[in-house]
Parts: sequence; C-alpha cells; structure tokens
Amino acid sequence: MRFSSLVDSKNIVLGLKAINLQEATREILDRAEAFSPGLPVNEVYEAVMKREALSSTAVGVGVALPHARIPDLEDFAVLVGIPENDLTDKGIDGRPVGAVFLLLTNDRRNTLMLQTLAALSRLMQQDQFVERLRAAGTAEALWYVIDGGNVEVRKKLKARDLMKSSCVHAGADMTLHQLLDLMFETGFGDAVVVDAEYHILGTVTSREIIGAGFP
Repeated sequence: MRFSSLVDSKNIVLGLKAINLQEATREILDRAEAFSPGLPVNEVYEAVMKREALSSTAVGVGVALPHARIPDLEDFAVLVGIPENDLTDKGIDGRPVGAVFLLLTNDRRNTLMLQTLAALSRLMQQDQFVERLRAAGTAEALWYVIDGGNVEVRKKLKARDLMKSSCVHAGADMTLHQLLDLMFETGFGDAVVVDAEYHILGTVTSREIIGAGFP
C-alpha cells in the first residue's frame, strides 16, 4: 500500500495562519474537509495535545508528526497542514516546522500507526521534501508530491525503519514507562532529559531503561 493512498487531498490544508504547533493542530482539525472522527473535535484535539505534552513531535528536517491513539475514533486518518510561515516550534536539529502531518487512529491499529510513521520517516529523508511540499500551490499538487515519493507502507517492519539518529526531549517528571512508550512511538533510542525551561539535566537510553527493569 502506498503512503499516498492514506492521504485524502481534502484533508490537506494549505495556508495555515497558526504560529505554533498547538494552533496548527487545531486549525487542521477544523479545516480538514474529509475528516469525520465520529466524536467531538475537541476530544480529538485534547488527545493530541496530551501526547504532545510528553515530548514535542517536531522531529527535525522541518516536519512535525503530532499523533494520538483515541479508543472511540472511527478510522485511521492522515491530515496534512502547511503553515503560511514556519511555526515557532523547532526540531532537534533547530529547524523550524514547515509541514505538519497529523496522524490519528484508534487503539486497535497500533501496527498501522507504526508502519505509517516509518513510511513518513523515509519520505522525510528525501531531498528537499519540505521545500517541495511548501512549493505546491494546491492540495492536489501537494498530494502528487507525496505520491511521487513512491513510499510504501510496509506490512513488515525492521528495526531500521523506526530508528533515527537523533533523540527526544524528556521532561524530568516523566515516568520511565511513559518515556519507554515515547521512544517506541518515535523510534528514538536516546532521550535528553530537560527541566521546565529546557535546561539539559542529562541523558538516558532505552538500553539503560530496559537494563534497570531487567538486570
């Protein structure tokens, strides 16, 4: 299955007025024409923000991947938003977010979520991916940029599909269970532990967490 088959052009929102990822998420949910969650949009938004509070999903190369697993959601959805100006949120590489992929599913499609995140990771590695998205003048043109990436959503994943060479930010008050879940979701094997003002307190790896639980 091609990744582009998961994206409906009516769920591509151009010209977002938002200045940060929080506002962009809400604007995408409000403006995506083909998105029918079967539950209040406020509930969907709150679920995404709850996940975002664990650690920013601005993953680098100008892309943010906000997502949530919502038990009562009717179906899997991929929504795309392109802000008029780069968002204030920045990835671990310091690059501001210029494209947002919002992934929503129920708690019965965890595998598809991981497969889709892996497909997006491969798309993001292509040359000038965000620049080409931002240059598309219409939703249809942007869909063809995604389709032209020729990326498949693989049924079988390998570790390299999910692993990245960077890390995530972890709040000092985050539990090890939450952090391990976050690493599994994002594919990062390392985390930088920060305080409320993003001062670095230290680092932790998934190997260390697992080692502490299984000496």
